[in-house]
Amino acid sequence: LLTGEPRAADITAEVDSVCLCLSREEFEKSLGSLQGLIDRATEKRVLMAVPLFANSQFEPHEMARLTELVEEVDFKQGDEIAVEGKATKKGLYIIRKGKITVVNENGMISTLSPGDYFGETLIKADGGAESKQTITAEEATTCGVL
Repeated sequence: LLTGEPRAADITAEVDSVCLCLSREEFEKSLGSLQGLIDRATEKRVLMAVPLFANSQFEPHEMARLTELVEEVDFKQGDEIAVEGKATKKGLYIIRKGKITVVNENGMISTLSPGDYFGETLIKADGGAESKQTITAEEATTCGVL
């Protein structure tokens, strides 16, 4: 239905049911595109996977608003997102696609992939933000940034 292709399955009600039938046009007029709804639900799930939000007591409308505030940012392979010891932008970065390498002040290397996040300690920090890590895009990467 999403792509306009023929249905690939039959659905049979096992109990008495009432169904709402909307044309694609009526659905999109009332709720927006199905792909848009799926994208927003996915963004919300990704945000809720971050402990900072998962353990919060945000109301559903507050989480919906946070989801709307996430801005998509693209990085090219080799882009340095943060450099240890230098001022950096505060933000929570959630990796949507690509790969990020994080080298901390002890030389420990971590590789992050879609669904992982970084920057959570900086958004809670008071005052200016100085990175304690060097964070580099290992390949073309897209992050949602809050």
